[in-house]
Amino acid sequence: MHHGNVCFRYTKQDGTIRRATGTLIGYEHSFRRPYTPKPENTFVVYYDIDAKGWRTFHAENFLDIEVE
Repeated sequence: MHHGNVCFRYTKQDGTIRRATGTLIGYEHSFRRPYTPKPENTFVVYYDIDAKGWRTFHAENFLDIEVE
C-alpha cells in the first residue's frame, strides 16, 4: 500500500465482510508524519479509494489480499 493501491478483504465489527481498495499514498501529507506502525498497534490504517476517506480495522480481522 506504500506504493499503490491494494484490494483486500476484512471482517467488519458487525460481522460483514468488507472488500476495500486501499493505499497509504498520501498518509504523510494528511497526517504530517510518516507512516510508522508500532508492533503494539492492533489497527490497520488505509485510505479507502472508493469511499475517499481514511479508515481503520483490527489487524486480526484481515482476511486476504485479492490477486488478479
